[in-house]
Amino acid sequence: MPGWRWTHFPAGEERPAQIIRGKRVSLAGERLKRMGLQLGSSDFQFFHLSGRCCFLELKKRGTGRPSDDQDEIAAHLIAAGHGYLCTASFDEAVETLKAWACCGREFMCSDALGSS
Repeated sequence: MPGWRWTHFPAGEERPAQIIRGKRVSLAGERLKRMGLQLGSSDFQFFHLSGRCCFLELKKRGTGRPSDDQDEIAAHLIAAGHGYLCTASFDEAVETLKAWACCGREFMCSDALGSS
């Protein structure tokens, strides 16, 4: 949609862990921290020329739950008046993006999947 820019942080990727000195460590997770990614950051962030910001956190269906850090970030973003959604439902995510006007009303699942 005109006026919107977005970004995605691949923080939810599968990150195998190793045991180092008796502690479970994700090397990819440690690298993301060194790069400045804050715990609890939303997966998708949308920014409009008007100053409006919206944030989308996607969870694994059935087992995904927000962490304490994600709950803190969500509360902060909502208190600041930004749009925020944490969901495991693709349909809910699409409907929310439409309501926020981050994507066109004609957006369909096939658009997201790269189909024609």
